[in-house]
Amino acid sequence: MQINIFYKTKISPYYHKTGVYKKALLRALGKQAKAQKELNVFVVSPKEMLKINTEFLGHKYVTDVITFPYPQTNLKGEVFGDIIVCFEQAKKQAPTAKTSTLLEFLILMIHGALHLIGYDDNTLELRDKMNRLAHSIAEKALKS
Repeated sequence: MQINIFYKTKISPYYHKTGVYKKALLRALGKQAKAQKELNVFVVSPKEMLKINTEFLGHKYVTDVITFPYPQTNLKGEVFGDIIVCFEQAKKQAPTAKTSTLLEFLILMIHGALHLIGYDDNTLELRDKMNRLAHSIAEKALKS
């Protein structure tokens, strides 16, 4: 699977750990990664995230991550989905989550990937399970 990461907002070069992010996303997607051709991750500003959240979901606030799965058919070469991550929101949430900005940023990417393979977070129990898994994958990726 090809994973494309597009930095559409200015962030410190320290956070351009594209190889680490790709490895973590592949781990999160598991077997699903082998069946797909491409995944796009867009790192955006709060302004752009607000625009996307309002236009596509009808929510007039900045959120941390949005996932857009693509309809799957039997055709090869399709894009599996897009993950939109707001770096500034990750940075803002990190102290509350008691994580580093880097870890929070990666957790959000993984969270989006988990949505693509069917995880849901519409209850507290499901959200907690998903968050624990994303956190575990992110920590392992940053240690390797």
